[in-house]
Amino acid sequence: MAVVLLLAMAGIVGAPIRVEALSDGSISGTVTGAQGEPLQGVFITVFDELDVGVGQAATDATGHFSISQLPTNQLLRLSAVPDFFSPYQTTSITGVVLGPAESRVIDVQFSLGASISGHVTTADGTPVTGRVALYEINTGAQNGAGVFGGNFAVSNLTPGTWVAYASSGQGFGDPYAPEYFGGGYTVADATPIVVAEGAQVTGIDITLDLGASVSGQVLDDHGRPALNADVQIPAFNGPPGSSVLQRFATVGADSRYTFVGLPPGSFELVATADPVTGLGAARVPVAVGLGDAITGVDIAMERGVFGTAQVLDANGPLPVGSFSGFPVVCDPAASFDPFELCGAFPTANHTPNPAGTGWIIGPLSPGDYTARGLVGNSFGQPAALHAIAGSGFSCTLPGDGFGPAECVASAAPAAGSVSGRVVGDDGLGIEGVEVRASVMRGFNASSLPTRAFTDANGDYTLPDVFVGAVRIQFLTPATRPDLQSAWWSAASVVSSAQAAADVTVVDGAATTGIDATLSSGAFGHITLTRNGAPLTVGSGLTATFCPAPAVYVPTTFNCSGGIPALTVGINSLPLPLAQVPPGIYNLQSFEFSFLGPVSGAPIRLQLAGRDEFDCTLPVEPAGTPTCTVNGVPLDSTPPVIDGQLTPSVPDGDNFWWRSDVTAHWNVSEPESPASLVTDGCQDLSVTGDTTGTQTLCSATSDGGSSGPVQLFVRRDATPPSVLWVDGPADGQTYPVGQVPSPLCFAQDATSGANGCVVTGWSDQPGTHSLSATARDMAGNTTVDTRTYTVSTPYILKGFYAPVRMEAVNNVSGGAEVELRFEVFNGTTEVRDPAVVRSVTATPVSCATGASTGPSTDVLGGRALRYDTRKGVFSAEWKVPKRARGCIDVTVTVDGTSLTAHFRVR
Repeated sequence: MAVVLLLAMAGIVGAPIRVEALSDGSISGTVTGAQGEPLQGVFITVFDELDVGVGQAATDATGHFSISQLPTNQLLRLSAVPDFFSPYQTTSITGVVLGPAESRVIDVQFSLGASISGHVTTADGTPVTGRVALYEINTGAQNGAGVFGGNFAVSNLTPGTWVAYASSGQGFGDPYAPEYFGGGYTVADATPIVVAEGAQVTGIDITLDLGASVSGQVLDDHGRPALNADVQIPAFNGPPGSSVLQRFATVGADSRYTFVGLPPGSFELVATADPVTGLGAARVPVAVGLGDAITGVDIAMERGVFGTAQVLDANGPLPVGSFSGFPVVCDPAASFDPFELCGAFPTANHTPNPAGTGWIIGPLSPGDYTARGLVGNSFGQPAALHAIAGSGFSCTLPGDGFGPAECVASAAPAAGSVSGRVVGDDGLGIEGVEVRASVMRGFNASSLPTRAFTDANGDYTLPDVFVGAVRIQFLTPATRPDLQSAWWSAASVVSSAQAAADVTVVDGAATTGIDATLSSGAFGHITLTRNGAPLTVGSGLTATFCPAPAVYVPTTFNCSGGIPALTVGINSLPLPLAQVPPGIYNLQSFEFSFLGPVSGAPIRLQLAGRDEFDCTLPVEPAGTPTCTVNGVPLDSTPPVIDGQLTPSVPDGDNFWWRSDVTAHWNVSEPESPASLVTDGCQDLSVTGDTTGTQTLCSATSDGGSSGPVQLFVRRDATPPSVLWVDGPADGQTYPVGQVPSPLCFAQDATSGANGCVVTGWSDQPGTHSLSATARDMAGNTTVDTRTYTVSTPYILKGFYAPVRMEAVNNVSGGAEVELRFEVFNGTTEVRDPAVVRSVTATPVSCATGASTGPSTDVLGGRALRYDTRKGVFSAEWKVPKRARGCIDVTVTVDGTSLTAHFRVR
């Protein structure tokens, strides 16, 4: 699985294609049939001198293909493979060498393929359903077809000398020995079939006889049955390259095996065990005759050979926790391939080194191997590895292009032992608990090649544990399915490797006291329903347990927060469950489809050891899940929290209260009132101004948690204050035109100001009342009032002769003009010159009357006088000597003015 993940992460898909770093050649061409017709869908593959694919393309509707980025300056082979149902045979073109940046045109014309057909039956004439494999003895070409009802036919064959090999398709229990055409059991004994180009060869009939049988038992290094062992014959009598390369035996629970349907000859039986046993493969030769029944062929396994390895890239050794690269160890006959690693041969086990330096390789049976480092999707150089019993080895395996590889003999990796006792929650020892040591690689735990089983007292000893930090796992024995598997930690056992504690193993030392108590888990059934009807079988149906308060996240396939979920795929319902660790869970149904996951509503489930539960989970989100625990209906809903405020609605603006407020909580739990626990939930009385006062209420029960719910009160009953800026003062009198404009601001320390408006302002004669209305955000208002008087305006009369008001007065520069006028306050004549504010002369446009220059004081610093004899104010205006054009002369008193127009010549 790790290999698949690595390759998927590397983005490798399709056939194994390797692209060289310096690849600038190209090949194009056209593929045609025997009659010259263009062929579409023909796969063209270019192989390099190591027979590794370096480019591939398929022909289009015109038969054209083009392949670029091909390596130069080396021998290439071009292979054209027709459609499976095509009558043409595969064609190869060899000896192609491209120069730098060369584009070569290579056209391919197919020849008609030949065919071979016949019948396969047993000795009593029964038609066989199986397979026929063909092998061309001169070129090594391979082909084959299925046998159905005793008939077979193989097409697309190249001319040559072929042998045919038939086998029955009855699996491991097939009693018939595979056989070559002609009655032989080896390629040398087969009758050759000479095939000409396009020939249709018929009558290739093969009769299968009952084969021999071999049986025995696989034993471990202590003479006990080697559990989980496999036995196979890796080199069977099929033709080279055929799919019938090995036979597997049926192996029972007591490690007894049986081979049937063996052809006569000599074979090697190879037994392999689960790598965690630490047992190396064992080989036993056996010779049989047709129909023999040989028993008692026991296979004794010994502890394997172990060594260490480091994988390097350009930056040095790769960290074991990464997925960038790892070592691959194969039989010397295997061809390395980044997709299949050792091809049809088994890959040697590799495990992260607990010491944190590279990898542990093994168990290997003594013998010769080839090791390489796989970095990304490229293998580095090979290194010969000699596994010697009782010894070890050390390998340095760079990836492709990062240096030479080397494996040297060394002492066996340092190891110690771990021991302890496993008991149940009743304190009694548990027999048959499997104990494993594992090492963490990132988020995953990889089992080390060592395991032990507890004895009748619950004691165990893990031998040969590699030095470093390991984690110890205790697996539920078959005799105690009620117990839950666990990992060791200093305080107590835990349910996941991620939460487990490390045990430090020292070379040659015995680490003791690694004890564990396995508790009984809860057990029960889950029924999924749709529209109230129970589902009896499901596709894409899943039930998930997540530690509360986490819930399942289908996009990450974990509980929220990255917590691993107890996820159960459901194929038949109701689903029985056991060994559910005690705890509080959110149990939920999911249905996965191409439209995405659909989840039912979660239910909170609290379980103790030995609790029995029965849950019904609707797959539709609107359904209500229900559970019983030990026959008692589960509280499926959390407490209900109801908070009330009086008044319930703010009586001010902007969610502010202006009156006193009380807060009161009501918490109800009708399903499990005894389990109700509240937090906060204090009543509240707010009688003073506040920018915010809150009370919180939370509650938990067997049905879950509610809250915290908040009641929040803002109160402001204090009106704002008014700040006047300018405007008439209270009780003052102002002449017309001199009443100042008022402005006001609101000031509020609690809810804040919300504007101030002034009304009643006037500059007309009379007494006026001025009001400033200030508001705050809560709606409180303050009104401040002022009273003031505007006096009656003055009246100007004049100018009198010699000045004419009804026309423009013509004057000469340097002339003196007497200005005569009167001032009245109502009907009373005013004689005080102080009432006159100014007498000015202003140059103006004769055409428009607009000012064309600054005004000057007519009096020139002289005091204005009141002529008591004439009863008028009198002022002498001396016209500037050099003035020309029009001039306006204006006298101004409070509230009014008087203007005469002059033209200076």
